[in-house]
Amino acid sequence: MKLAITIPVTQSYAYALHSQARDIQANISYAGIDFKDVHLILITNKHWGPDCYDYYSELMPGINMHHVQIEIKDHNEKNYKESAAHTVYTLRMYGFAKARSLQVDFLWSLDSDVLIKANALKAMLWTLEFDNNWFGVASCAYQSNGGANNNFLFGYGNYTRHILPDYYPEERKVPKRYLDLKEKLEKELKTNKNSDRFTKIFKTLHWLDKRIEKYPPIDNVFGLSAKFGYKKRGWSENAMPGVTGICPVDWIGLGCCVISKKALDLVSGGHGYGLQGTDDLFIIYNYWRPNNIRIAAIPMIPSSHVIRNKENGQLRVLHSYLETEGECAGHLRTKIAPFYEFKSGESFTNSKS
Repeated sequence: MKLAITIPVTQSYAYALHSQARDIQANISYAGIDFKDVHLILITNKHWGPDCYDYYSELMPGINMHHVQIEIKDHNEKNYKESAAHTVYTLRMYGFAKARSLQVDFLWSLDSDVLIKANALKAMLWTLEFDNNWFGVASCAYQSNGGANNNFLFGYGNYTRHILPDYYPEERKVPKRYLDLKEKLEKELKTNKNSDRFTKIFKTLHWLDKRIEKYPPIDNVFGLSAKFGYKKRGWSENAMPGVTGICPVDWIGLGCCVISKKALDLVSGGHGYGLQGTDDLFIIYNYWRPNNIRIAAIPMIPSSHVIRNKENGQLRVLHSYLETEGECAGHLRTKIAPFYEFKSGESFTNSKS
């Protein structure tokens, strides 16, 4: 088996690479893969390389190292979301293209700030072998960096709404006049043939949906299912509450997933990506879903996520694990701790943030 590992990274997101390198070593060893069969591809800005480049070869003798350097600007403050999306997608596409040129059997896509349990790679590869390759992509998911109440990055969605709502309008404590207006506008939208009026209705509905989403739900997901019946929901916590194991899902993050050769070959140049939304969702709904590539999340082996405290700049780790005792044993949990790479020359600071 020939495996590629892609890690797109810029200077500002290189803070966890030493820790991640040890995780990669442990995963390859645990999966019983020869280091000589692995191609590790770092994709970075031009004229820069992480200081741990030689560390990979030291940890994994014989591993095939590739450093792809490209001219690309880092994120800017004026258009941060679009700038970040452009940077990430560009780095990722160069990594995917390099992996294809090596004709690998599987690609392990990693973000530079994701840390992995030692059995994650083996579990993802095993999942892709299930039932004659039923799945084309498998993910040991990690927690979102502050998005959607720090849910794990997997759940349900569709072409018109890539991540479905966690709570639907009728399930929220919304004034009846808003629900009545929404119903009226949606009916008019289906029958209206005037383009100017259509645009106005569409914009009003968008505003109304954002307004409705500010109202809290009337119950938790179990109570809502009892009252309104089962509904597919967007984020993991409500899409599959309490579920671990292996789950067929509609979307994941690409920060820790193994991709089959077929799924890798389907991802081309990004034509049509206008930088609205994340690159993960663009790839899923433009390349994989139309070609019947099934996706699995493996919440029983969650990954961790290193993030930066926006207030003081300190690095913290969202360390993910499974509850070990009580009625909730086996449920996903996360604790927040100061992050240390445990590398030579690192200083200890007694921080409690």
